[in-house]
Amino acid sequence: MIEHAQGRGARPAARSPWAVIWRRVRQHRLGPGSLAVVSLVVMCAALAPYLVGSDPLRQRPDMLLEPPSRDAPLGTDELGRDVLSRVVYGARYSVAIGLVSVALGVGVGAAAGTVGGYFGGRADMVLTWTVDVLMAFPGVLLAILIVSVVGSGLANVMMAVGLFSVPVFARIARSSAIQLRAQEFVEAARALGAGHLRVLWHHVLRNSLAPIVVYSTLRVATAILVGASLSFLGLGVAPPTPEWGTMISTGREYFREAPHVVIFPGLAIFLTVLSVNFLGDILRDALDPRLRE
Repeated sequence: MIEHAQGRGARPAARSPWAVIWRRVRQHRLGPGSLAVVSLVVMCAALAPYLVGSDPLRQRPDMLLEPPSRDAPLGTDELGRDVLSRVVYGARYSVAIGLVSVALGVGVGAAAGTVGGYFGGRADMVLTWTVDVLMAFPGVLLAILIVSVVGSGLANVMMAVGLFSVPVFARIARSSAIQLRAQEFVEAARALGAGHLRVLWHHVLRNSLAPIVVYSTLRVATAILVGASLSFLGLGVAPPTPEWGTMISTGREYFREAPHVVIFPGLAIFLTVLSVNFLGDILRDALDPRLRE
């Protein structure tokens, strides 16, 4: 009876965050499919030369706007280039834009927001004003403004989309820092003689990572979409680079006679953004203490 009572009263063993995330992915109706799509896109970005044998820039004048066939599974574009090869290579640019720009936004925004929220005073006031001014611009318009000033190109698109993400991460980090600076463990660390830098790194920033990581995942999808939009408008990656937004922009003139030149890169953007958003929602649920049990 005692052993039985102890067994009933015992608390379940703590699960690691990775185990919780994996359980959430398996339980979600679209979790496995979303994970498979994201894994495929990352694999295409990393192993593009080994997955497709044809050069994405190779022009074949005898195969202009050919529909999908055995020689070209996704057809060819207006210059005879293989659409499958260009879509696979295009994953490199979209993944790079998503990851690098979000890393830039997190690095600048989280650092500024944490410092402003922790110290308060004039530093926090200047940060708040700056964030409010940047947030007054619609996100895509802010990215367009930055690209218009610094010029087009992959590096400039990454910078523009990254700066477009800075205000949001600054707000998240500032809100977390304001809540954490009044916690007992932070005050105890100060009382024990810990310096501001140690308190910021070991106690404030580390305890702010959960919301930042979750929003970073969701922001990758937004960054990919904004990067493709800039390329579609002619302000991002320029042709003949096989970037998904550029492919849609150059292929829209031939949509009626050869819809595959627009459908397949558009489908790649749609599935990638949708899958990353689903995984971001799953990650948010897994890292929320109120939803773990």
